[in-house]
Amino acid sequence: MTRQILAIAVLIFSLASTAIGQTKLELLPLLSDEPDNPCEHLPGNPSSCSKFVGCIGDQGSYFWGYSRGWNTGTLSARSSEGASCSGTWKYANIFGIPQADLFCDNGEGGRMFFFYQDSVTGTAQGKGRSNKGRLVEMWSGNNLKQFFRRGAAETEFPTLHCGPAAIPIS
Repeated sequence: MTRQILAIAVLIFSLASTAIGQTKLELLPLLSDEPDNPCEHLPGNPSSCSKFVGCIGDQGSYFWGYSRGWNTGTLSARSSEGASCSGTWKYANIFGIPQADLFCDNGEGGRMFFFYQDSVTGTAQGKGRSNKGRLVEMWSGNNLKQFFRRGAAETEFPTLHCGPAAIPIS
């Protein structure tokens, strides 16, 4: 119980400090549609890769990309608004909570904390708030298509809903 209360307090403090203070961005090379190295899940390997998608705000903006590493690593993404994004992630911060920091060349960025992992697909879900005050949600894993089908197995392209926009997941 104490750990849960501490985790919530850390989340609130971190979201507030992220929204106010973090704006600097160091860009990685532009993300192509497919990384130079194939995106493969390689347990225990620092070259392991997972795909991720996310929503920014509630007006249909989204991002997609790749994470590399094992227990800690890097993120590369592109947003629907045309921004290139990069960042870092770690399986557990000093409080044992998974987190990702993602910043884009349009000046927007933020920190997300992961609080849920789907037991069937292994997809992790995180939330945070950008330094521009918009809610950011992110889903990461190698079975995103299966996760977003949510029981509609006959659907060829499941969708991620970011506000009014339905984004096909292929």
